[in-house]
Amino acid sequence: TMFCQNVRFLKELIELDISLRPSNFRDCGQWFRHLLYAVTKLPQITEIGMKRWILPASQEEELECFDQDKKRSIHFDHGGFQ
Repeated sequence: TMFCQNVRFLKELIELDISLRPSNFRDCGQWFRHLLYAVTKLPQITEIGMKRWILPASQEEELECFDQDKKRSIHFDHGGFQ
């Protein structure tokens, strides 16, 4: 969560990969909401890698809304959330 709250200061960031190791799966938790908010403040970012994170249905809906409402293209490479 701390990283997501401060990532907005990395204005030149164009890609971010927070994927887990192939043998790991974890719940996203509350930091995911902070991540969505933070990327709205990053003008250059185009891709976020999030493989092997487990998103509850409510967070999947938030991501879908984010994808529909955003004004620029950000690809969330999740490799199929669990």
